Amino acid sequence: MREPRTALATATALLALGTLGLGTTAYADGHHGHGHTCVINTMGDHNHNACGNNTFGDNATTGSGHVVRLGTTLPQNDCTPPGSQTVCYTTPGEHILTVPDGVNTVTVTAIGAPGESIGGASGGRGGRVITSVPVFAGEILYIEVGATATDCDPSGCSNPGYNGAGQGGAFAGGGGGASDVRTQSVGTPTTLSSRLVIAGGGGGAGTPRSGCSNPTTLNGAGGDAGKPGTQGGLCDNGVQGGTGGNPGTATSGGVGGNPPPSPFTYDGSLGQGGNPGPGAGGGGGGLYGGGGGGAPQQITDRISSGGGGGGGGSSFPTAQTLTTAPPSVTITYSL
Repeated sequence: MREPRTALATATALLALGTLGLGTTAYADGHHGHGHTCVINTMGDHNHNACGNNTFGDNATTGSGHVVRLGTTLPQNDCTPPGSQTVCYTTPGEHILTVPDGVNTVTVTAIGAPGESIGGASGGRGGRVITSVPVFAGEILYIEVGATATDCDPSGCSNPGYNGAGQGGAFAGGGGGASDVRTQSVGTPTTLSSRLVIAGGGGGAGTPRSGCSNPTTLNGAGGDAGKPGTQGGLCDNGVQGGTGGNPGTATSGGVGGNPPPSPFTYDGSLGQGGNPGPGAGGGGGGLYGGGGGGAPQQITDRISSGGGGGGGGSSFPTAQTLTTAPPSVTITYSL
């Protein structure tokens, strides 16, 4: 996955994401007034989104781009270990981190976005990947936090998601975008091959287009990261629902479910979940994206069977856990 690194321009700031001053004192996890403090060194948007289990009160939460440094001795999980710093990104999109002097390894925890749930069927869970990555001082890392494609109708999804989220078919669930760390910015020709750590996104749930009784049993659930989506249910006269999309793997995108919703591109591909037709769930993003779900089958102009759920995207490294936590990327290093 890792391409040979090239010399990059020297950066003048650890983070260039905002204007909050350095050295803000915060009280961690309800210990205000008990002498337990974290020092927040940050240039990030101050948005009250917490990183993992570290929730900070008052006006100094660990929002996107915040660097948390140990101030005094704290109870377990209140802050980072002595001598280490943690940067947490929770806002979907691209962020930039310049590796400080003296740092040659970072530990990355990446969480992919879940697929969208629809009509009683769940979207797939995102993957959580934790791994160490060799780096060098002055290197620029691009952090991509995924987002879920949501609110899909015949004209598209009002929220298209981010980082490979497959668009759900009309009235079905969109896939979840991957979260990753890479050495080239989005938009550069070889950005996908520069990814170092990738947490796959979950597949979106399928839905019947209309008319079936007991609709909560007719949806194909989206596949978890690295897992297939499930088949849409029977409807009325026993017509089968669309099958679930296959997951992305370490080497290829997931094949979309059956029947294929021609002319839509519903197979997953490098970095991209499949975009299925009406009623079928979108594939999750990842190293390789999951396939979109198979289309529901029309019975009458008002009744159709259930659409298949989208397959989940693959992670890199492949060892992962599955989680319902919001997408994020957390980077920890020692100085």
